[in-house]
Amino acid sequence: MKKLSMPHDALFKSFLKDIDIAQEFLQLHLPLYLQKECDFNTLQLVSGAFVQSNLSQRFADIVYSVSSPDGQDKLYILMEHESTASALPPFKLSSYLNGIMQQHLEQGHKQLPAVFEMIFYRGERPYPGPTNYLNCFKRKWLAQKRLGLPASVQILDLSTLLDAEIKRFKRMAALALAQKYIGTQSLMQFAPQLAELLQCYPLPVEKLRQLIYYLVEEGRDDDGQFLQYLMENVRQCREDGEMKTLGQLLREEGRETGWREGWREGQREGEQLKALAIAQNLQNIGLGLDTIKKVTGLSDLKALT
Repeated sequence: MKKLSMPHDALFKSFLKDIDIAQEFLQLHLPLYLQKECDFNTLQLVSGAFVQSNLSQRFADIVYSVSSPDGQDKLYILMEHESTASALPPFKLSSYLNGIMQQHLEQGHKQLPAVFEMIFYRGERPYPGPTNYLNCFKRKWLAQKRLGLPASVQILDLSTLLDAEIKRFKRMAALALAQKYIGTQSLMQFAPQLAELLQCYPLPVEKLRQLIYYLVEEGRDDDGQFLQYLMENVRQCREDGEMKTLGQLLREEGRETGWREGWREGQREGEQLKALAIAQNLQNIGLGLDTIKKVTGLSDLKALT
């Protein structure tokens, strides 16, 4: 399995790009006044990539648009995943807000939309940063005169939430529990709670596999025992052929390095075969061996016919 460069972020995005899971999650965590302004049947992902005036790009984690119940208006929901608290989170989000509003105007709208921001925080200690844009200023009274008093950014701080509260997250609960404990506990310490959540709130197969791979790759020890526990206690894991294969590899190797190296070696062999197929096609259209080597990165072309 290929090592992810930002596994916590990637798993969060994967779950919340599933609109069904997103609807469920937002209806649990958005303020009631805001929910009344949303027709969640119209919820959809929109681009979170914004080009700035100096041509640099910024990328928000998750951006949704949702129409009002009467269909006459549209608002946006911006969600950011944070593992550590940056110095001025509301200021960071403000650059995304401007990008979202600009995109809205470019679609032909004449007025600015409302944008609601939320930070999903998985740090090991409680969130220490400011939640209000005004608190980013040194001279707050002067900024307040100019800007008014903006609302605070909503923070979902996993480090301060009880496991019973996380259970209310439904299909996002397994991800939240995993990211709460991934850096502080061994996998087997929270395996029972995780198994209970997966039984109560089954995930789409793709999301389940991503979650398990994330835990095995990033978790602390006990990989084989942990996976065996899930297969014994979670029906979905037990019936998934890919999980069985992974479990067998872990049992046979007895330690994580063995299965990871075997998996990666398989990947390398697959990449080698793909490169050889490309090289063969290039030779078939008349390219020379030196050119083929440069294009494919292969040094040995003896296998070509």
